[in-house]
Amino acid sequence: MKKLLTYFLLSIVFPLALFGQQLMPQPQKIEFSPGKFRLAKTGKLLVEGTNDYSTIKAADRAAKRFKKLSGEPLGGKVRIHSLVKKGNEEYHLRISQDGIYIVSGGPLANIWAFETLTQLLQKDAKGSYLPYVEIHDFPAFRWRGMMVDVARHFIPMDIMKRNVDAMAAAKMNMLHLHLSDDEGFRIESKVFPKLHQMGSNGKYYTQDEIQDLVKYCSDRGIMVYPEFDLPGHSQSWFAGYPELASEEKVYQPGPRFKASEDKPLSTMQMIQMMASAPLPTIDPSKESTYEFLDSLIAEMKYLFRSGFIHWGIDESNGVAWKNNPKIVAFMAANNIANTHELQDYFLQRVNKIAKKHDLRSIAWEEAFNEKTPKDVIIQTWKPGMMGPSVGLEPIQKNGNEGILSRGFYLDTFLPAYYHYENKEITQTSAWRGGEAAIWSEIVDENVFEGRVWPRALAIGERLWTNPEKSDVDNMYTRLFKVENYLSKLGLQSSKGKKLAISNNPTLKDFLPILTPIRGYKRLMAEMAIPQEKRATAYTEICDVMPSDSKEAFEFRMKVKAYLQDGKKEPIQKELKKWARINANTIPNLQPLAESLSKISQKTLLFLDNSDSSLKQVILDEIKSSRKPYGSLEVGIWDEIEAIVSGQLKDRPTNFPLF
Repeated sequence: MKKLLTYFLLSIVFPLALFGQQLMPQPQKIEFSPGKFRLAKTGKLLVEGTNDYSTIKAADRAAKRFKKLSGEPLGGKVRIHSLVKKGNEEYHLRISQDGIYIVSGGPLANIWAFETLTQLLQKDAKGSYLPYVEIHDFPAFRWRGMMVDVARHFIPMDIMKRNVDAMAAAKMNMLHLHLSDDEGFRIESKVFPKLHQMGSNGKYYTQDEIQDLVKYCSDRGIMVYPEFDLPGHSQSWFAGYPELASEEKVYQPGPRFKASEDKPLSTMQMIQMMASAPLPTIDPSKESTYEFLDSLIAEMKYLFRSGFIHWGIDESNGVAWKNNPKIVAFMAANNIANTHELQDYFLQRVNKIAKKHDLRSIAWEEAFNEKTPKDVIIQTWKPGMMGPSVGLEPIQKNGNEGILSRGFYLDTFLPAYYHYENKEITQTSAWRGGEAAIWSEIVDENVFEGRVWPRALAIGERLWTNPEKSDVDNMYTRLFKVENYLSKLGLQSSKGKKLAISNNPTLKDFLPILTPIRGYKRLMAEMAIPQEKRATAYTEICDVMPSDSKEAFEFRMKVKAYLQDGKKEPIQKELKKWARINANTIPNLQPLAESLSKISQKTLLFLDNSDSSLKQVILDEIKSSRKPYGSLEVGIWDEIEAIVSGQLKDRPTNFPLF
């Protein structure tokens, strides 16, 4: 009888636990109960208890998502109550036989509650339902953002809106638009029209489009703020207004560095050039520079209305200033000892402009020192191998606040667990929170969604839930399920991968377990190519393969199970697929395919015979095969190695960036 009762309880608990594997970010507290709430086939979620317009719109969006996910016009009543502590993002969601109840701190919290609600939708033989559940949820950090670089490669508005929908699902609440850089000035200015007319190559957002995006974001609980990167990263500004520049010459929007076919540069040479070349830089010695910026910010303030302005203040080496006698004379006349102090002067001047317009300044960590105004928020990003970096302690000691992006860069192809296990983000008063960052030197509209998602979900959870103990296997289980959920709602994160496989069916067993090479190796290789020979669109296999392979993760779980229970069949099935790969049909990736096929064949023999001499052969071959090719690498070597060694390595945590 005792065994029967235990079995009965487990049969209830295990299915209920599965519901929690479809939520991301994971709520702070969640408790499922047996039972299913069937939604009415009305197509409306009627809100009771509030007349708040944003809450009603959130309910309407939830009803539309229910229809997309289920194929049925589902609806019902949602009763809303306010917490005593209003104005925060905390909510309680309860689904029971009595219906759906939300008790919250206000409209923003209601938006997050509806995002959770739609992730809970399930189907069975009788139709769609919501599980009985009680959730108490609130964010660990108030600033949960994403920086999107639309300057290097322009990202069209339809893609931006799909990205915003995914951000809302991840409960991210700040969209940081990097609107200007050397390659482009991407927003219409009616005060200084030559900024977008001559600095964008025709690709920019109109003011109407920006206002529409800001409203679209606001409806989903997200604020938008602009970055105008200065004093460096400003070549596109000078195409229309060369008088702003520190060096007199003709400017066109484009990369700062022009590679030559005659003298290709190594990675080290490019890094040295960044430090020594007279990069396009605004002139901070002219009063007209600040008059220009004052007028521009006055115009832009009313488009965004977020209360924040990002000035950049990064990667400016000061060489263009040293080369200009007038700037050198200005420094001497004002007791400015060096270009670092001149940058401090520039930040202080633009911060005054920001305060004049009731905006709070943000700057990248290169701007920070003990002279930095205390009201400037510092955004940290530099990994240790890229020179001295700024941590929380000096920021806190100086009285500033920080936003963490170090460890959250999505353009370096690092896996989701690397971002998820970012230990630097801790709950202290100095961290407002963090931001994912996607720089677009080698990201365009063809690959943007796949480069950002689903990995940004892991960052969203780190910033919302900030779990004390991170279960990476559980995170990946939920990550891929929520990616599938978002794909059903319109996100196109896997479009490129599916297209690559459909174009060549012989690749269907091979491509899914490939991942891009990590770090900046791909970017540095691109920078070494002359501009006219660079890709005009990022559509190659190495561009569209995701940084995290769902198939590689599933194989890892099968290997883990094999090491525990000894059942060979699930891993043998996978190995047989890879053993049959004909490398001759994959000319662009032949070395990778050939290695995988041969090692899979040998591993199958090992499983049949447990031949100890074969074990060492396989281990040696895996070691020699751990080389990228075509900017891709095989993502399952550790798992195949574990089959023969009997021990599965922990996932690596250190990745060389160059």
